Amino acid sequence: MFRGCTITGSAADGAFYLGRPWRPYAKVAFLNCELGKVINPKGWDNWSNPQNELTATFSEYNNTGVGAALQQRVPWSKVLTAEDAQLYTTAKVLGDWNPDNK
Repeated sequence: MFRGCTITGSAADGAFYLGRPWRPYAKVAFLNCELGKVINPKGWDNWSNPQNELTATFSEYNNTGVGAALQQRVPWSKVLTAEDAQLYTTAKVLGDWNPDNK
């Protein structure tokens, strides 16, 4: 989960994807982020494995910037509704884990 992030860089336009599934059932969400021109218009990549499109959950909500344009996104990604986005909380993603408590 990436929330309220700013993604920029000096790489070529469209050089980076928001995510690629290293394994089946990968799950990534970008919420309320500013996405720069370094983001590929497709948004997401299947890591050369079409089966990943059936199991990965790649989603976006209320992003802004040149890299946030949804017109060319891969068809297997998801645009969240406001109701969907409320389900993405730190507690639900990390549970009891706290990086400050070692």
